[in-house]
Amino acid sequence: MELFESIGLKADPFTTSPNPDLFFPAKEHKQCLEGLELAIRMRRGLSVVRGGIGTGKTTISRKLIQNFSSDDDVKFEFYPVLDPKFESELVLLQHLVDLFGIEEDAGKSVIDCRNQIEHHLIKAGVEDGRVLVLVIDEGQNLKGEFLDVFRTLLNFETDDFKLLQLIIFGQPEMTSIIHEYPNFEDRITFNFELGPLDFESVQGIIKHRLAEKGGGDREYFTTDAIKAIHNHTQGYPRKINKLCHQLLLNMMSEKQEVVSLSIVENTIGGKVTEGLIEKEEEPVEAEDAIQNKEEEPEEKKDVAVNKLFDILRKGGKKDSGSGKIGETVSEDDIIGDLYGDSDEDDEDDELEEEIIEDDEPTKWYQRRKSRLKKNIGTYPTNIVSPSLKKEKLLLGVAMDQGHIYTALIQDKGGIKSIIGADIFSATKAKLDAKRNPTGFSVAMGKAYDQLLSKLEKKKNKIPNGIIKKLQSGVPISFTINNTASLLKTVVVPPENKKERKMIIEYDAKKNLPFNSDDIIFDSIELEQGKNIIGVANADYMDSPAQTLSDKKWDIRLWPPAAQTVLNAFKWNYSGKKHDIILIIHIGEIESFLLGYNQGYPDAIVPLDLGIQNLTDAWKYRSSASKTKWDKRDYCRVPPSILKSELKDNSTNKQAKPQDDAIRPVIESWDQELERALNSMAQSFPIDNVSEIFLSGCAEEVLFLDEYLETQLDAKVQFLDPFKNVAFFPDEEERESFEISKTAMTTAVGAALNIDKSISLLPEMFKEAEKFRIGNKFSIPAAAAILLGVISLSGWTSINHEEMKTKLNSMKTQAASVAPIKTKYEKVSSEKNTIVAQLDVLLKESKLSNLSISIMRFFSYNTPKEITLDLISFQKGWERGDWIHVGNSLEKVITIVDEEKDFARVTGAITANPALKERYFSNFITQVENSGLFKKIDVINKKTTSGMDIDNMTFELKCELFAGFVWVNMDTDCVSLREFLGPVWEDWERYQPNDWQRFTAMTVNVPCNWKVLQDNFCESYHLPTVHPQLRESHEESYQKTSFDVCSEGHSRMIMLGATPSETQYGPKPPLTEGLSERLKLWDLDPADFEDRALEARKALQQQMRRVGPERGHTHYENLRDEQLTDAHMYNIFPNCSLTFGADGVLLQRMTPHPTDPEQCVFDHWYYAFTPPNGEDVLRAQTNVRVDAKGAEQEFFDYGDRPMGIIPDQDVAITTGQQLGLRSRGFQRATAAGQEDRISWLHSIIDEYMNGQRP
Repeated sequence: MELFESIGLKADPFTTSPNPDLFFPAKEHKQCLEGLELAIRMRRGLSVVRGGIGTGKTTISRKLIQNFSSDDDVKFEFYPVLDPKFESELVLLQHLVDLFGIEEDAGKSVIDCRNQIEHHLIKAGVEDGRVLVLVIDEGQNLKGEFLDVFRTLLNFETDDFKLLQLIIFGQPEMTSIIHEYPNFEDRITFNFELGPLDFESVQGIIKHRLAEKGGGDREYFTTDAIKAIHNHTQGYPRKINKLCHQLLLNMMSEKQEVVSLSIVENTIGGKVTEGLIEKEEEPVEAEDAIQNKEEEPEEKKDVAVNKLFDILRKGGKKDSGSGKIGETVSEDDIIGDLYGDSDEDDEDDELEEEIIEDDEPTKWYQRRKSRLKKNIGTYPTNIVSPSLKKEKLLLGVAMDQGHIYTALIQDKGGIKSIIGADIFSATKAKLDAKRNPTGFSVAMGKAYDQLLSKLEKKKNKIPNGIIKKLQSGVPISFTINNTASLLKTVVVPPENKKERKMIIEYDAKKNLPFNSDDIIFDSIELEQGKNIIGVANADYMDSPAQTLSDKKWDIRLWPPAAQTVLNAFKWNYSGKKHDIILIIHIGEIESFLLGYNQGYPDAIVPLDLGIQNLTDAWKYRSSASKTKWDKRDYCRVPPSILKSELKDNSTNKQAKPQDDAIRPVIESWDQELERALNSMAQSFPIDNVSEIFLSGCAEEVLFLDEYLETQLDAKVQFLDPFKNVAFFPDEEERESFEISKTAMTTAVGAALNIDKSISLLPEMFKEAEKFRIGNKFSIPAAAAILLGVISLSGWTSINHEEMKTKLNSMKTQAASVAPIKTKYEKVSSEKNTIVAQLDVLLKESKLSNLSISIMRFFSYNTPKEITLDLISFQKGWERGDWIHVGNSLEKVITIVDEEKDFARVTGAITANPALKERYFSNFITQVENSGLFKKIDVINKKTTSGMDIDNMTFELKCELFAGFVWVNMDTDCVSLREFLGPVWEDWERYQPNDWQRFTAMTVNVPCNWKVLQDNFCESYHLPTVHPQLRESHEESYQKTSFDVCSEGHSRMIMLGATPSETQYGPKPPLTEGLSERLKLWDLDPADFEDRALEARKALQQQMRRVGPERGHTHYENLRDEQLTDAHMYNIFPNCSLTFGADGVLLQRMTPHPTDPEQCVFDHWYYAFTPPNGEDVLRAQTNVRVDAKGAEQEFFDYGDRPMGIIPDQDVAITTGQQLGLRSRGFQRATAAGQEDRISWLHSIIDEYMNGQRP
């Protein structure tokens, strides 16, 4: 290329393409290449090469092939497999048949393919004298069981050599896979691990590549530059090539003759001069960029190493007065910052002096005097600061999905002042710290830097000491607004005070939306038996905690979001401590109600709503599609639902285009609020609320305060978290404060750091906090102890006898407490055992109920000719195998299918010889049709002859079906299989024996059972009742199929994994919900940006391709449409089943025993659990998913959420029930899409009229 010809080179010497002509025989690479070549020439079979990304594996493989290409004596044939992701053994073998060029079509079975490959290897290796070399790249992607497949292929050999030579290149993690297959590992004849290159090799590879491209003896790099390259790249060849390529460009740009150390440092530090290379485009937001992590992991590592190297390089250089990271800091400074020693007071005095120097003393004094006179920022009478955890400077950081709020508060002289506050918006509206830790880390870093930059611009007002403190790392109070951390209240009566700990622990684990076995919890006793409890999902918290720890953030506090809102209210509205207040906190996706009763929290109730509901309802309109997600000026309560006295002719209150889209969402908020308030009324005097405060994102919704004021009949105002917080350096800053104060509530509440506040600090931060506090007080404590010892020595000599008496009394008390302590320790140690026993009992109870049904079945259905000798239940089944022991054979019993439940049935038939086979066949058919068993195998059947009768004995292996007990009171009914029809077949496809229960709710609902059943018979209610589903489902009548069958059942199949054309038009956008699902299956949403309708088919293919290797083995049984579409069956008369790719939602409506206007609603979700965890399951379903093995819950509708979808459904049906009883209702007319409803009621009528038996 002409560019490199200008410096004497024929072409780019540092291309990252694996060109074998540029191969440099570094020591390790040469050893690896020679070892592989020797193994192939000796035809020894299996070679394995492991190495990290960019260590040169691909280049070595290309060089190996090149070395053999000129060999004339023997023909070596290389067959590469670049991506060894195969769905099954058969697919792998069929691929090899095609790869080897075998003329006949690949066999249809594993045996056929193996025979084809064996014949080909014999012909090629023995008859033709060819050597076949199979080269597997990315070996770490191989399924472990495929190693056994290759092992069998390596068994094809002559007495002298292997017929197939196999080389596997892979990353180091491949080692653990190989260790699991010792028979395969024993066959490895050459095993090599590549590592990074040493300095000499790096120097050699650079000079070799330059010489190969015409550089000759010219020195293009100085020795110091090469040393820096080696240090930066750590000796990884791919990194070396990429960096050297850029260095040559920068050398030409700076018009230098040689790459010097300074050019290397500038390039690593990102200081690239412009001119030769076009200026880079604005960088993609990191939250987007991380989606390419799997494709380019080495580039991500490069970035991290670049930054680290740059920091280390500048570590000893101090820019005068810069205050940047990298500035030299003394050891004392570091220790002082870490442990908060007493020098902070002196530093604060210096900060105050700087302010005086920057301003006229008298003017500053007047401002300060005026502020103190108003008492702004002073501690309210009912609040004190924590005695051990007081922080002079504390940064509150609150994360709510894609928004990160920061507030830096100083506590000095008994006054809390806000130094700075900011709101950072990530690229994406939804940001999950657990599922996307890299995006979370990047967003946190940007939020911190944005606040720092904002304060640096105000250096004339902010003391340099505070800026330096923020740059070096300030103490942080961190909170996340989601259901992974909750605040609860519990009252412990005085008479039960001794059992407080047990009561607190019990309540902490009750009604959690996550697994209660792995939690972090903290409790604080307030007054009059009132307690607050903080509970967090430890599994979720580990991820953000680890990320923040890696960033070296000094996390001191971790309060739940509700605690921060409570703190902000108590600090700023101390005059309301005798009132009854309701606080409504509106979050991005999750919200909550907080009931404040005369100084204490009485109830905290979650709300299934958030401002992103409004965003989802409007963002895909043409006017909003190009705006950023956080630009939400369209969010408002439509004037059509404001009360008449609130309407006027102002521009703001006139109807807007988005009102039609937003109105259903606001109305659904009404229903959710009503449910939550009804639930709250049990523990909080909701009717006596004097005032309502709105927090969080509420201020973004125009007229929300006015609307709620009329709906709830109480005064409503926005919570101001700065009402009693002074502005630094003066109150003029308050007037120029531009961001929403209400939105800052959680960040300010976190930074206030007041006494009696819950902190759910993860374990990794607790130890550092204990050490910091201990160090802070150790020296004064030691001095105090020393002084006390001196004083005590004199006092002891006088009061020795008195102390001795008290000591004896204490010993007596301790002796009396000892048995109680022993008993407590014993109870605690037995707790886990009891929990485990309960788990076993639950499973045994389930099996017991099923076994009773099975026994009852055999009791009623066994004919008199058959006698049953044994019915037993067991886990797994015995299989007899014969093995050689010396010269004899011995039988060994192996247990197979240990995870499955079986019933063993043995018996005998005594009957006429001509009829015994018919009796046995009919009996087996009855057992198969019972619905109790998934599969029946006849293990043994023998006939013995007598004088005039035949006696047949048999043994049956019966696999239990799905764990359900099916009951029909009619002894003459048809079989369950016959009754269920196509549902049975679909159920079997999902391998129901592997299911676990994730949700089990039984709810009393105020509507007739048929009203609720009707709701699940049509799809046209989705756009209004479930607007969020239009992102991923097509509900239109034309594209949804409806079927009915004579038994009374019906089916509806609704397209999934596709945005609704009915709602978005013929070319719908790629919705966020669909994008997330594509990413879950490693598909790039950008590929479907303008063709969202093609995503469904691509997703089906991808799920079928990678599902089994992720553990979703049942995908092989499913049709393509079953992977993405919703298959909804109504089982006559009162059961609805909705099948998805990984589970079934079972909903049953049972009539109320006494009131026809009520029913009992069972809402259960059963699913297969993939090996990669329950988070994947939660991400793939719209159903509320609790912990695996969820216990059944019983409650009344309105007491607590069921989940957003069922709550929306029941809200509609309860309203319909009221409408059915209105005087205006005469009759209902069913539309075309309501065929399933008409069919259901016609079958009910036929039974009621005696037309059906």
